[in-house]
Amino acid sequence: VTLIVTCTSSKPAVNTSLGKQSHAYLIDASLGQQKNKGDVQFGYAWVRQEQDSVIASFNESDQRAPTNILQHRIYALWKIRANTVAGFTWWKGRTLNSNLLNSALAAGVKAGQVEPYLNRLQFDLIYSF
Repeated sequence: VTLIVTCTSSKPAVNTSLGKQSHAYLIDASLGQQKNKGDVQFGYAWVRQEQDSVIASFNESDQRAPTNILQHRIYALWKIRANTVAGFTWWKGRTLNSNLLNSALAAGVKAGQVEPYLNRLQFDLIYSF
């Protein structure tokens, strides 16, 4: 009886030509306010966030993925009552760089391919007390 044991590394090859991946860019513009009953607010945000730009657990929780994203966000808020706000958000985003390790890719997308945009609608009812 012969026993052969082979040890291999489980670490995949890392593409070192990608750079530090440590930048994040955000533009958020809104018009309106949420001060009095009946107030409305509309806004748009654009985010380009590379994988190592922030610790994922301290990031926006509703994004397409914690980091490594290119995303648009259109939102509207309406103050229904003094303590109640209705909100609508349209998230449209994709993975920024699919070549990176641990990229959150959509089904069927392989590393190196440009992922299609994911559309997500979100409705919120926010109470304050």
